[in-house]
Amino acid sequence: MFHSYLFGRIKIDDYMNDIRIKLESEIEGMSDAELNQDLNEMCDYFVEKHRIDVPVLKEEYTADAPLDNPYARSVKLKCYIPFEGDAKLFDVAATSHPVICTPCQVEGQHLTVEVEVHLEYPDLFRDEMRQFITTVNDGLNTLREQTLRWAKHIPEWATQTINKRKTALTRQEQFQQRLSELVPLRRRDDGTEKIIVPVQRKPAPLPPAMKSPMEPELPISSYDDILNIIQAMVHVFERSPTVFKQMGEEDLRTILLVALNGLYEGGATGETFNGTGKTDILIRHEDRNVFIAECLMWTGEATLRSKMDDQLFKYAMWRDSKLALLVFNRNKNFTDVINKMRSTVHGHPQCVASLPFEHMSGARYVFNRKDDAQRQFTLTCLAFDVPQ
Repeated sequence: MFHSYLFGRIKIDDYMNDIRIKLESEIEGMSDAELNQDLNEMCDYFVEKHRIDVPVLKEEYTADAPLDNPYARSVKLKCYIPFEGDAKLFDVAATSHPVICTPCQVEGQHLTVEVEVHLEYPDLFRDEMRQFITTVNDGLNTLREQTLRWAKHIPEWATQTINKRKTALTRQEQFQQRLSELVPLRRRDDGTEKIIVPVQRKPAPLPPAMKSPMEPELPISSYDDILNIIQAMVHVFERSPTVFKQMGEEDLRTILLVALNGLYEGGATGETFNGTGKTDILIRHEDRNVFIAECLMWTGEATLRSKMDDQLFKYAMWRDSKLALLVFNRNKNFTDVINKMRSTVHGHPQCVASLPFEHMSGARYVFNRKDDAQRQFTLTCLAFDVPQ
């Protein structure tokens, strides 16, 4: 059997089912206020968010210059074919697709392919490239047709999940009310109470009076309260390793959102547009952001620095003053990860000073904004050892 370099790793049914799972997880993390928005607008939002952008190859390709070898009868050229669309879709297989045996791979927004050019027949190279691009585009066109048919079900999935969650919340509220009439309920004090949806939820923690209309400020007590909720949820990860060991960064983030939405009404969202990108966790009250966090799986100092510079610091707007980095570790040496995390964050050129913060696997710092040295923000980094 031939090995196909494209269209082989993921079946389209599995790919679309994964989208459905993500959509349902996001709706499960929505607050009462978000669930009561206009249903059609919410469906339009999910259709746009999960829009499937199948790539299209262009014919304007380039190639690396071959190595000089006057005795060679042929040379291998590495060609770069630009494309528009989502690179991940090259791994998705439609129900019927071409088998691509020519060695190729995705590099950024280019599909690279190695083609052997015989010096006696150079014109055949152009024909071979044209045929390759046509074959790949044919496979992408089939994939596009099938994903469009699948995407028509997204509003139906969203509507069913929203109605199901509304029914569950109503049933839970009725049960809590009936239970409270039968027996006085005591609150838990083992830390787990922080991740259970309380009967009376509180608004996102903006202070009643701010320094000025231009500078909304999240109190440090509320800042720590949010971080404590996150830590309590991660303790649940640790206590139930078999449940969470297969979850990636995005899935763990969604679980944290559920806990935060249980505490702050209408507050926590995932992948919410803010600044120049999309944040992992954002708590917003009315038109103000009061908390911004980015999550990452630990793969080294370079990834952490990139998460800070390319995402968190870019996403935070001028008024945002309370930020957090949540580092999930699945390596063996957790102590080494903590030390490297602290040294990387503390060694950042925008870091001004350390702040008192009693936490075995965390640290807190004051940072200057890169675009405004007179404007500062607080950054807390927390590392968590999650199950492998």
